[in-house]
Amino acid sequence: MLVLNAACSTHAGEQLDIGEQAYDKMWDLNVKSTFFTIKESLPLLLKGSVVHVVSSVSGQNPSRFIGVYAMTKAALENMVKFLAEELRSR
Repeated sequence: MLVLNAACSTHAGEQLDIGEQAYDKMWDLNVKSTFFTIKESLPLLLKGSVVHVVSSVSGQNPSRFIGVYAMTKAALENMVKFLAEELRSR
């Protein structure tokens, strides 16, 4: 079993007030790291292994002041759907 639960929120407030560095850090940790951890772990996982990606209710019900964080969580949920389809046969 692989459990992915890393996340950060580098900004609270209006979405368009976030700086690029804070935006990149949030996407790198919340989305990119999850994708590449799954990719790099595949050779270690046995057939029938489980990959569990922890998200947040904010991915479907975002709050106005954590909009960018919610975007990353929605991206994780979408990533899981597509990877499940792609990896189903493995």
